Amino acid sequence: MKTTVNALCKLTLFVLLLPFYSNLHSQKIERLGLISELSYMKANAEQLALRVLNSDELIESDIIRFTNEYNQLKNSLDQAILQLSADMKRKNSIKYYRRIDKFLFQYEINDITPTEVRPMKVCRYLGAIKNSDAQFQKLMSFKISGDDEHDPKELLSMKGFLPAAASLAELTAIASLINESIYKAAERREKKVEQISKLLNEQRLKDVQQLIIKNSESKQEDIARR
Repeated sequence: MKTTVNALCKLTLFVLLLPFYSNLHSQKIERLGLISELSYMKANAEQLALRVLNSDELIESDIIRFTNEYNQLKNSLDQAILQLSADMKRKNSIKYYRRIDKFLFQYEINDITPTEVRPMKVCRYLGAIKNSDAQFQKLMSFKISGDDEHDPKELLSMKGFLPAAASLAELTAIASLINESIYKAAERREKKVEQISKLLNEQRLKDVQQLIIKNSESKQEDIARR
């Protein structure tokens, strides 16, 4: 029960702080656990995608190159998240999640050597997450053709696409929901597995088409054909 309470406090803190730091790629809150790492990658990758995919300033080859890198990151994260959820449901246990979360709470991703971790399943999960982080860093280092010195996040305006920060009432409701779900989960293992699986699934990256806001129909068709 103590472990569950500690995990609850850690996760609730992250949810409350996320709207305030997710807009700033340089201000990452280190070592909060698996959900923290996944949410950080999701928030920053999608914000950069909003800038790039909705820009009138980029040539088509840049957009295609970015789309390919974004999709590689999405596919890598989807494989890890979906397999972890499947394993938890198959075993009716969050043991793998707890082990992964513990490692990411104790160490930064780059300091973990997956091959030294046991059991092998956790080793492979950590390897997949570390690989996804490398792909994420590559995506966030995306440069516009002919301009290797500037960060696209500085050059490309969000033009009103930045998601509004959650209100205090919404944050309180989220924290209450997490609080209630995890404490109730202590009574039923199936409920705990389901709640963690739901949290993990919410950290999956959006499809490229969902991030295209301007000229939505025609641009989504163009991206889908690439």
